[in-house]
Amino acid sequence: MKVMLYRKGKPGVMATLPGKEPLAVEMSDLLGGELILLPMTNRLTMAVLDNAYDLRLPINYAAMVMDEDRHGATSMEPVPGDAVIFATIGGCHEAHMVDITDEDAAEIISKRLIRPQGEK
Repeated sequence: MKVMLYRKGKPGVMATLPGKEPLAVEMSDLLGGELILLPMTNRLTMAVLDNAYDLRLPINYAAMVMDEDRHGATSMEPVPGDAVIFATIGGCHEAHMVDITDEDAAEIISKRLIRPQGEK
């Protein structure tokens, strides 16, 4: 499964995680614990550590996040620690993970959906 990996405030890189839907184990292991999922667009979702604030991780990024029902309301939110962005198809309640495409990566960059903290 191809995802975009964001670590230590650096630009994202395409990474491959094992398995068809690596959310449960591989992403949790990669980020270091239980995850919270934040929709960014109708197709792209960001995974971050659920307890990142409790762990007092540094704010490495700011990311555009949609409301929970993916109705389009967006806001720029701080992202403590690292993040993984992955693609889905099939709607928010029955979504299935799919590989991030070059077009998805281009959208993340062109729309500045995530950026290092302090960058405008």
